[in-house]
Amino acid sequence: MSDHDAWCTPRKITKRLPLVDLDPCSNSRSTVRARRSVSLETGGNGLLLSWRELSVFVNPPYSDVLPWALKAWEAASFCFLVNVDPSTKWWRTLVEWPTYTFLFRDRIRFKAPPGIESSSNDRAQCLICDPGFRLAIGDSFRGLGDWWKRE
Repeated sequence: MSDHDAWCTPRKITKRLPLVDLDPCSNSRSTVRARRSVSLETGGNGLLLSWRELSVFVNPPYSDVLPWALKAWEAASFCFLVNVDPSTKWWRTLVEWPTYTFLFRDRIRFKAPPGIESSSNDRAQCLICDPGFRLAIGDSFRGLGDWWKRE
């Protein structure tokens, strides 16, 4: 994992998410409300855990999103915060079955790792989640963008 993989999901997003069972690629600065977190900074590997019967929130290491996307369908319910990038295999994996995608209107300002200058992401961001996680989110993102459903 590189230093550039340790950016945190902003509080304006995490406060709108439901409590999850697992944050498998967390770090010490995370504000994701999770019953269990695995810190990539300290060498943890959330890919080695079973995600079965768990709700999982994933802000994956952007240097290698595919393994996390492949693991998503093991979870009982999942939500990914990712770049909008339909040209990638990991994107096609996440939207292979019915999913919801929330497109943010504004760029997201992630919380930078120590020693790295913070800036807003230059790419459009979205949440991709299964129907169960979408139901748990409800209307909490109202006003920040729009939902799209893939059948």
